[in-house]
This record gives sequence, C-alpha cells and structure tokens, in this order.
Amino acid sequence: MSFIFKLSDSPNLIPVLGQGLQKYNSADDESIDPTNTIEVFSDEIWPSINKYFNQDVRMLDIGCGNGRFDAFLSNHVGHIVAIDAFREMNKVHCRQNIEFVKTTLQKYTGDPFDIIFLFGVFYLQESWGTASAFEKMISMLKDGGVIISVDDKKRDLRHDVSDRLPHGYYNLDSLCNRYGGEIIESFVQRNNVHRITVIKK
Repeated sequence: MSFIFKLSDSPNLIPVLGQGLQKYNSADDESIDPTNTIEVFSDEIWPSINKYFNQDVRMLDIGCGNGRFDAFLSNHVGHIVAIDAFREMNKVHCRQNIEFVKTTLQKYTGDPFDIIFLFGVFYLQESWGTASAFEKMISMLKDGGVIISVDDKKRDLRHDVSDRLPHGYYNLDSLCNRYGGEIIESFVQRNNVHRITVIKK
C-alpha cells in the first residue's frame, strides 16, 4: 500500500511547516515513531481525556492521517467525521461510525460537534491562518463542546501573541481570549513529548 503526497496539491503551505505527515510502518497502520503509537496514546493520554467521550458524542478529527486514532476513538463515541486534505484513511481503520471526507478544515462544512480532535495538526493550520482556523473550530463546536489538541509541547508559547511567533508556533491563551473558548485542562504526557490542551466553548 503506498500513498503519494505532493506539496503542489496545496500551494499555500508554508514550506518550513511541510505537511506534517505522520510516518507509518510498511502496513500503513501504525506510527513508526515509538512515542506516537496507539499503545502510548492509550496509556498516557486517553486516561486523562476519556471523560469527554461517550456514545452521544459527535466528533470531528482534523488531519486524521491513516485513521488509527479514529479507529480507537470510534469505540467511545457515536459518530466521527474524519477529514484530511492529503490522503485517504487506511481501510483497516474504517468503522461503521466513521465518515471520511478528503478536505481541509477551511473547506469543511457540516453540523456542530461535541469534540474537535487534533493530533499533531494544529500548528499546520498556520498555512491557512492560525487565527481563522481557531475561530472556525470554535464556531463548529456545540455550546459546551471541547477542542482536544495534542501537539509537540514546544509549539504552544503562552508568553507572546500568536501573530509575533515564529512559523509553527502559537499561543492558545491569546487565541482563546480573542475568539472565545477557555482552556480547562493542559498537561504534558508522561513521556514528555506532547502537550494535551482541552479548550471548552
């Protein structure tokens, strides 16, 4: 199974950010990075965020990649819309309650969500505009809904406004103050790789 990604498919991408595409094993079903596996997610992140999930939840996964997180989360929600602009989901991760749409956040339209989930993706939204991406995500949430962002811990710099930060960095406090939303939980996973931030509308 092979997938071809071309930078020219999305000419607005900031080159230094790239496409953020996860590297997968030869079967395209799991990360080759041992810090990014489903097992690590299940052990180090899921126990702290599982309280937000139940069978009534409608979830949007932005930048779903091969769909491995959706396959895991599909057991804990009613419906998932998984979007990715650069590839298709791996068929091994497809489930009856997962709807895949090959598109960007900026082009996607649909009914509001209880949860918006991003794993290693939020910093890439700078190619389309970090502030407008955050504003759109807030607008796509139901009242009381949450954004759950898992990203490299270095990327959320809360000492300066997002507009002054280098490419690939942002300030979620500043974005919440500007567009609404409240950070209700923020922690670094045990292996010290990702910061998990939960933002409530």
